[in-house]
Order: sequence, then structure tokens, then C-alpha cells
Amino acid sequence: MIILLDRQVKQNNMKKTFKILSLLFISFFATLWSCSSDEIETTKDSEVNRMKTNSEQNIYSSGDIDLFQIANEADVNIPNGQTNEILHYEFVTDFVVPSELQLAENYDALVTFVQENQSEISGTINYYSNDDLIKTQEIENGYAYQIECENPHGGHCDDDYPGMGDCSYEGIRQCTRHGLYEEQGTISKIVCAFTFYECVAVIAADCVEENC
Repeated sequence: MIILLDRQVKQNNMKKTFKILSLLFISFFATLWSCSSDEIETTKDSEVNRMKTNSEQNIYSSGDIDLFQIANEADVNIPNGQTNEILHYEFVTDFVVPSELQLAENYDALVTFVQENQSEISGTINYYSNDDLIKTQEIENGYAYQIECENPHGGHCDDDYPGMGDCSYEGIRQCTRHGLYEEQGTISKIVCAFTFYECVAVIAADCVEENC
């Protein structure tokens, strides 16, 4: 009986995770579709409208990750008066990733591409919360330096992540932030820089599965 109940819990958690990822990706592609009429300059090698040019550099910009949306889809209670956190991410670099490698189905090929070209990748990863720049991280010749805090307000400079294991909005928020800032190696950080929306959606969904 205990084994059957445990399996049922795991199945329910997997369904929650799949539902969250599905809805997040639908939301992301709906946003891309609504923006498709905007004029965005691209390089010859990339037609993905997440990337725009700024002088000699490319800016790989993510979609927004709405943590309220994630909590709602996971049936996690959001306390009255709780402020939402929307994560946003930009990678500023002169390195170009072919557009086809930025598609979710080509993830393995992207990892291989980054590994083969790691020493040529330099740039700055900018982390945003509710459109405020909170952290930056330099990538130089494929090496990721320590994340620097740009905004001490709201606990963004704290090294601890209180309650990150709780099945609550704050628990999921802290778990997602920890997974993004602390748990990735250099290759993962660079790959995540080119596929940020999908990357963070998976981190957040994993937090829901682990916590709830």
C-alpha cells in the first residue's frame, strides 16, 4: 500500500511538472508570436528574435519567467500581499549561436557546439528581477567568473536561500534562484545563456517536483 501511494505521489508530481512546462512554453511562444511584427535586427547566422545586435555585440534575451504563474499551476498557495518575481536574463556577447541550435529539440547539439567552441565564448550574463538588474557574471574565453551582486535590495546579495525546500511560493522562488545561481557548472551556464527560458522553466518545474 505504501509503495502504491508513493508511486501515485510521484505520478502526480510528474503531471504537475509537465503541466507547468507545457503552459510556460505556450506562454513563451505566444509572446514571441505577438512580437513577430517588431523590427529586430539579426545577424546572418541567427534569425531568432530573442537575439538583437547592439554595435558589435549580440544580446540573447530571454522571455519572462513569472513565478506567480508557476506557483498557481502547481496549486501552491500565494500569501496575500506577496510581491511577484519575474525573472529575466540577457547574455551580451560577440559570439553567435546558429538559430537552429537554440531550439529545444536541438539541446544536445547545442551542448556539443558550446563544448567545442567554449574557449571562444566571452561576454556578460545579466540577471534581472522585475526589470531591475540584480546580478552580473562575466564569461571570458569559456570560463565563468563568480557572480557579482548589483542590487542588495530584496535579499538578492544573500548567500543563503531560506526555505528553499518548502512547498510554498517562497520555497519555489528560493529554490529556483538557488538552481540558477549556485548549481550550474560553466558549460551549463553558457548553454543556459542561449536557452534561458527553457532552462529556468525546467529549474522551476524541478523545484515544484522536489518541494511539493
